[in-house]
Amino acid sequence: MSRRFPKEAPHGFMYLDEGLREELVPYRGFKHLFQILIQKSKFVEKYVSSGGMEKKLNSMVLFGQGEICIVIQFLNVRSAFDYASPKNDKRQLLDWLQTKLLPILEKMKEVTPDISVEVDAFVKKQTESDKTLLDLIEEVKSCCSGAQGGFAAVSAKPDSESDDDE
Repeated sequence: MSRRFPKEAPHGFMYLDEGLREELVPYRGFKHLFQILIQKSKFVEKYVSSGGMEKKLNSMVLFGQGEICIVIQFLNVRSAFDYASPKNDKRQLLDWLQTKLLPILEKMKEVTPDISVEVDAFVKKQTESDKTLLDLIEEVKSCCSGAQGGFAAVSAKPDSESDDDE
């Protein structure tokens, strides 16, 4: 992926999307932060599949002082996310949450059984609310028309799937 900063977009950058087209992406906007989240989560996926997980490292890659911190990055994406704007593809975030983050947390439970409690406490502190990670996932899910599947399997109680029309 090549990047350059065009003169006409000082607060954005251009990237080549798999060699097919160029797109202006506002710096620190939803798409930019989501790209960073995807890159960071690839590392975490390798980490959890390596078999070398440690309790302290689990916390660091989720919300520690290091460079990865995918829960912090998710919260950054969420804060840049305009739920009302049809320009943002909300399904890609929901897909990442369901197919990447939740399986990562599930795998981390092998080493850190209370990881969900730690994540929820962190989310509540960072968002200054009583919302848990599952509450934030529900927010994203509720704004995705026709979104279904995957989430029910990870929630504590079965979640009825609905067919919302766009």
